[in-house]
Amino acid sequence: MPNYSFSKIFIEARYSPALFFNDMNKIQLIADELIELFPIYTFEPNQKALVLNNIDKHYAANILANRFILDVDEPINFDEFKEIADKFIYSIITNLNIKTMNRIGMRTLRGMNKKNIGEANNFIKNLFKFDDLLFNKLGSDINNLGITFSFRSDDYTIAVNIRSNSMQTIEMKDNAMVRNETVNQVLVDSDVFLEGTIDIDTVSNRFINDVIKINNNKIDNFIKNVSIY
Repeated sequence: MPNYSFSKIFIEARYSPALFFNDMNKIQLIADELIELFPIYTFEPNQKALVLNNIDKHYAANILANRFILDVDEPINFDEFKEIADKFIYSIITNLNIKTMNRIGMRTLRGMNKKNIGEANNFIKNLFKFDDLLFNKLGSDINNLGITFSFRSDDYTIAVNIRSNSMQTIEMKDNAMVRNETVNQVLVDSDVFLEGTIDIDTVSNRFINDVIKINNNKIDNFIKNVSIY
């Protein structure tokens, strides 16, 4: 497998407005069930959203009547994200009595760190056999060199963007900066999703496993097989 680190993994799901979302007892039950994962929670009356946070572990979630987002920054691996997501999704679909979804997707951002942006650009050029003579005419200051494509695997649509990228991470704690880091990398941004009328058993029983399998067996192998490490 390519040697990368995760920047972010998040799931977004959309569904018909859940009537139980108007019951604050149900909202409180979701917050209580997930409090070990998200010790900080609040209900935003203007947005009509339950907002969950774990500042130390960089977990965040927003739950609305017709959609939810689960966002995990810098997870160690897919297994860590799956453990969080399984508990999160089960609590929501059970308490809000969701039977079908219109769309659910898992987006993964992971980077292969490089010494500088030039090395990242060269990786992209080698990966997709870009002509150096063509790019030399543009000069050396080239950023965000990449390619976007999509394909299907069984019922899933997969959109992939691979590009060179400079990413700055700033972390604050107690009103003080504890981290200010810039890394140059080849960023692999993949979105694997289902659309249409999606039975909730598909979401509960196989969605996350399917997406992880597609990432590991198709996207990673594609990068590995057509590049030089």
